[in-house]
Amino acid sequence: MCDEPLDVGALVTVHFSKEHVAEAEVRWIRMMYVGLKLTQPLAPGLVRRLHHAHGTFVTTRSKK
Repeated sequence: MCDEPLDVGALVTVHFSKEHVAEAEVRWIRMMYVGLKLTQPLAPGLVRRLHHAHGTFVTTRSKK
């Protein structure tokens, strides 16, 4: 959830939980969906827990 409109290029804070907070750049916006690029990688254990709790939601793009 977000309190205000976002702009492409804006830096945002993502709260996965009280203990897990990350900074990300808004890369794209479509209606109510946004694409984010995290400024730092997430810990593998956190990714596993998020995947287990929410299913497949992480997408990656190959480097060109």
